[in-house]
Amino acid sequence: MSYQVRCDSCDFDQELADWVEASSAAREHEAKYGSHWVSIHDLQAV
Repeated sequence: MSYQVRCDSCDFDQELADWVEASSAAREHEAKYGSHWVSIHDLQAV
């Protein structure tokens, strides 16, 4: 599967191969930028 990680407050946008990688990237970005909200989108559902 493939997942897209997007931030609502900046241009952070990544496509990752699996949920674990996507979740980790989202968690790290939100930890670094406390006011940012990151969403993970399943690209297979589109």
